[in-house]
Amino acid sequence: MVPKALTMGGWGFFGDLKSFQRAFDAGHDVQMHGTCAINKLSREEYEKDVVFTRDTLARIPGNIPDVYAYPCGEHDGHKREVVAKYCIGARGVGGGINIPGRTDYLKTKKGNINAGTLTAMLDEPDNLAYRGWLCEFTHLIGTSKDPETRQAAYGSVE
Repeated sequence: MVPKALTMGGWGFFGDLKSFQRAFDAGHDVQMHGTCAINKLSREEYEKDVVFTRDTLARIPGNIPDVYAYPCGEHDGHKREVVAKYCIGARGVGGGINIPGRTDYLKTKKGNINAGTLTAMLDEPDNLAYRGWLCEFTHLIGTSKDPETRQAAYGSVE
């Protein structure tokens, strides 16, 4: 989740490496995301951004950045090809439960945890969603430009 903006002044859209280290140390899975602006990049520049993000997050001891969230859900053209080269999976923005044997791992669905989805996935063997999984659609860390609000959000992951 370290976008290209990180190289321009220390704070990216979602934080700096230290804040991601804190989230990882608190037990969160820290993976890759970009900002909508990178969707306009050429294949070469898009790939550089994905590699930069992966290499930056790999600096967190024990972290393995191998999943990507497409910026603004755009996964067409070269974006999907680039992500497939570096990741084992990627999240799109379509909603629902990811169903075993029927899921495109380079475009997993996002979903929300609630009683209905949990029941379908865990307690109903005849349900198509049984043994499925969700990719919760949240970013966890604040995006406010106000430093105090942003710092409060970072503190909430501890």
